[in-house]
Amino acid sequence: MATHDRSRTLDTETNAPDEFERLRRFILYHLGGFTLGLVRVNDPRQRDGVIASLAEALAAADARLVRVDLANRYPGGLRNALRNDPDARAALQDPARAALALVGLEHLIEAEPDETGRPPFAAALNVERDALHAALPLPIILFLTDHAMDRLDLAAPDFFDWYSGVFRLRPAGAPELTTASRLAEPRQPYETGSLSPGTRQERLDFLEDRRAELAQQAGPEARLRLAQVLKEMGELYAGLPEFHNRQLAVPSLKQAAEIFREEGHKSDEAGALETLGGVCYWIDDYKQSRRRYEAALPLYREIGSRLGEANCIQSLGDVHVRLSEYALARQRYEAALPLYREIGSRLGEANTYTAFGDLSLAEEDFTAARERFEQALPIYREIGARLGQTYVALQTARALLGLGEKRQAVEALEQGAALARSIDGQPNLNAILQLLKQAREKE
Repeated sequence: MATHDRSRTLDTETNAPDEFERLRRFILYHLGGFTLGLVRVNDPRQRDGVIASLAEALAAADARLVRVDLANRYPGGLRNALRNDPDARAALQDPARAALALVGLEHLIEAEPDETGRPPFAAALNVERDALHAALPLPIILFLTDHAMDRLDLAAPDFFDWYSGVFRLRPAGAPELTTASRLAEPRQPYETGSLSPGTRQERLDFLEDRRAELAQQAGPEARLRLAQVLKEMGELYAGLPEFHNRQLAVPSLKQAAEIFREEGHKSDEAGALETLGGVCYWIDDYKQSRRRYEAALPLYREIGSRLGEANCIQSLGDVHVRLSEYALARQRYEAALPLYREIGSRLGEANTYTAFGDLSLAEEDFTAARERFEQALPIYREIGARLGQTYVALQTARALLGLGEKRQAVEALEQGAALARSIDGQPNLNAILQLLKQAREKE
């Protein structure tokens, strides 16, 4: 499979600004006491954008939102999970003006049942609920996919008797499969967001029948056709918005990669593994995502695909950021940048500068973040990557606000808003407008 410049977009729009405002007011109203809010959101990019915007909105009100990621962790209960998280512990030491945003719960809710027949974490929520009131004097917001919410309802029915609010964030368009959080056109070949749900399902039904036929046939040619069918099925499942459909992509892509490996088709194997890494990243399984990218990387090197190598290295950097391994992330980005320059991938180069900027923001090094975004912006303009420009405008403003340069932040946001309005779907516009409102109030 040929590897192309990846399409990386970050759309922090909720398509429901009133729902965002309800959620903001809900948190502010309940500061200083225990309350539980549930947010239904299926796209983790959208979820992350909402959390970032909420954190900024609360900071403007002299409060703070602490994100706690429970992906790849297996605590016995919520109290134990928060005790073991340093950021959560810090918030609980001074809870009067703090709130918690919990993500990565899907794997806990889907864990193997205990002797009660219920997943341990979900069962503990029922048992702990009275103790939580006393132990956690602050608002707790659980961000859950529709599937996880439904599963939690079945596994812990009493749990739903004591939440205080439910918020539904509608999808902001077709979800992207790519692991990074950036850019623009063109789309990856395996991203099938242009297909309608009905057409996608018809194709899946056809491929399922074809898979069953090929599974009964012998010989290398039939096995290769089977691998191609499995790979396409995985890509189609990965393009569906529901969390459980994304999970269905995993076994198809794993089997496809295994067949490609057995038949010696290294390029196809690398492509399947890279796609699988993107799926695992999307469903918050960062350790598996890292494993798949690390498996694809030497294959791309062996076949001489410099772009595939660079994309995997940058994706690994994004995974390290999710795992709070910032030093490793920086090493990955530093390795990817000269590769993109060597092959003349201006899009990849701009992506890497933006990734550096995002990393610097996470480390609150606002000067370095601004410098990196300023390096990315002219490249996005040069190649006509308007989505990249809107994202950089948003992130540059965040860096400028961190430096106290409010007027310049307002100018960057106004330019970003004008550009976002000119693009179909108006990507990032809501997030830009929310931050613009806060920046103007600070002037």
